[in-house]
Amino acid sequence: MSDLANKTSSEQVAAVEMSQQQRSAALAGIYQQLLTLEPDPEVRTHVEYRLAQINTESFEAQSYADLGDELTDPAQADSQVLAQLSKNDAALQQLIEQYQQLLQRYPQHAENEHLRYQLAKALDLQGNLGASLAQVELLLSQYPQTDYLAELNFRRGEIYYNLQNYIAAIQAYKQVLTANNNQKYQLNSLYMLGWSEFKLNRLANADNAFLQVFEALVASQQNNPQVTKLTADDFAFEKLGSRAQNLAIDTQRVLSISLSQQLQSQSLVALVNDNQSLPYIGLYQHVLFANLATFLLDKKLDHDAELTYQAYIDFAPNHIWAARFSLDLLDLLQQQGKFAAMHKLKNDYVKQYGLNSAFWLNASTAHQSELLPHLLNFSDEHSRRLYANAQTLQGNERINAFAQAAGALNTYLQLAQLPQAKPLLSKDIIHDQYLFADANYEAKQYQASLDSYYTIAYEPTDAEASTALSQIQQQSAYATTVTIRELISQQSPTAIEVVTPLISKRNQLDKQFIKQYPQDERALQLAGNAAQYSFDSQDCVSLKYFTDFVLQAHGIAPLTASSSAAQMATPLSDTARKQVQFVSQLYANSLYQQEQYAQAEDAYVLALQYTDNSTTAWSEMRNLLASSIYFQAQAVKQTEPLLAVSQLLRVAQVVPESQYAVNAELDAANLLLEQQRWQQAIDVLKPFQKQHPNHEFSAAIPAKLAQSYEALAQWDLAAEQLLIIVANEQPGR
Repeated sequence: MSDLANKTSSEQVAAVEMSQQQRSAALAGIYQQLLTLEPDPEVRTHVEYRLAQINTESFEAQSYADLGDELTDPAQADSQVLAQLSKNDAALQQLIEQYQQLLQRYPQHAENEHLRYQLAKALDLQGNLGASLAQVELLLSQYPQTDYLAELNFRRGEIYYNLQNYIAAIQAYKQVLTANNNQKYQLNSLYMLGWSEFKLNRLANADNAFLQVFEALVASQQNNPQVTKLTADDFAFEKLGSRAQNLAIDTQRVLSISLSQQLQSQSLVALVNDNQSLPYIGLYQHVLFANLATFLLDKKLDHDAELTYQAYIDFAPNHIWAARFSLDLLDLLQQQGKFAAMHKLKNDYVKQYGLNSAFWLNASTAHQSELLPHLLNFSDEHSRRLYANAQTLQGNERINAFAQAAGALNTYLQLAQLPQAKPLLSKDIIHDQYLFADANYEAKQYQASLDSYYTIAYEPTDAEASTALSQIQQQSAYATTVTIRELISQQSPTAIEVVTPLISKRNQLDKQFIKQYPQDERALQLAGNAAQYSFDSQDCVSLKYFTDFVLQAHGIAPLTASSSAAQMATPLSDTARKQVQFVSQLYANSLYQQEQYAQAEDAYVLALQYTDNSTTAWSEMRNLLASSIYFQAQAVKQTEPLLAVSQLLRVAQVVPESQYAVNAELDAANLLLEQQRWQQAIDVLKPFQKQHPNHEFSAAIPAKLAQSYEALAQWDLAAEQLLIIVANEQPGR
């Protein structure tokens, strides 16, 4: 895979380099177009039509007033007036001559300002631009505060622009913008000011002028309720009125061309940053970036388009349009096969707009709904990629990689568990929850792993019941028992306050798994471990529970207070036999420690049935079995001496090889003598004397037998025992 990745990377570099060569050629082509570029013809027509409208206003009032009564549509009226004027060149020339004569005859007349104004318009109508410009300049010099200041400077600007005297045109348009009552001419002046700067290749100045055009366009639409409802989320110049649309489209076009000849997206960012004080720029600034990117894509400048999208994302990262442009950029990267860049962009998207981001916390419900499908898709893809990669590693690299995978899975799961995410999911998230638990385990983040496994195993789920679900739940349940042990192993044994509750939790999880999945083979192993823990902690109740579980699992009746030790041994496999022996021995030892000797005897008998008689455990348990019987007798010898005798005699019957057997028989005989059960005492002492002639206790037996025979009036037998006593006392014996 690494070779393939390296190969892909090389191909991408080549593609970028080729794109840079194409970029230079494309930019050169754009520059050549600048030499002949003009405003959009339709928009320019509107500007010139406005001039014609101005030029004809006085004639419309003086010579064609009757037409105004017949026409209600202003556009139709202007058309009629122009048609009339084109047929009356002689009348127009006569009017011009009259204006000139009056000005010559009365140079100081109070009406000359208006008269010279009319003369300039008439000359313009006649097509005599030079003479018209001269009259305008003369009028402005003689009447610098004229009421026609805005209109006259607008006329100057148009004439200078047509004469390609762009510097003079700029001066004229700027004077329009500072004049009073300039509302009729402001928008067109801004537009033509930008074009004049553009023609001089003063692109930064042109860009600022075009921004002012956008501002004026939006401001002019503020009486339109449909426009005032627009926000930066949904603003587009196409939603303005038709006149504003056309002007905006052409202004966007030339602005994009201008920026393409500068530093492109860098220049646009600087432009927008420098003009943040404009009242409406926040409404449409995203449109400028979108138009520039589209323009660059049309020119096959894909890399520059990428930079433009990225520039806006960096410029306004917490804006909804940054998220939208991220998707546009993602599509562009995919088309070019830039997969590494795609992965990074998707990860950045999740970080920037995910649940823990400032954007999400402040986002509207609509914005959250818009982003959520992409957040789910990107975070899911990223987490699975990290998990798969972690599986290929070893050592600390593997641990760290799984920690990263766990973090990514957590991000996805938080999103997937949102109520609004449910209809968007194409799979059950329990599989991802299991991966999350597993990733935490591999990362040695055991507490997080334990919590996740437990949730899957034992807490209610909305997942549809299925065999696969049951298997995951069962596997997770067992994983809790493994994980808690790892968690305990991480703790210092001296940290009792930490270890103690963890041990309690371990025992609880073991028991929970055993109860939930008694047929699972692993439950028997856990029960054996749990039995040992219970014995060590002297938890007799739990020990009994786990012992009974193992016995019943192997078809053996559990031990009860009234049970008999005479159960037939059940044929078992070696593993099963060891499990039974282990738990029953633990249980017997526990009972023995509690001095519950009768029950301990039964438990030892059961354990011995499943214990190899060649082992040390066999010998130890046989001895404890004898001890259990012996101590049963000791418990009742004061209150029920005859019962004690029967128990003592049973020791030798059950465990004849035990050291307790000799003492038990002598104790039984002594109890019988105390109870004057002479014949029974004799029946115990005689066999003992014969079986153990050299035992230290055997020397006292003749005296006890003599006492018993005398009590029974069996004098001959008593005399025999006395002779034995005398003989034993002779020197040398």
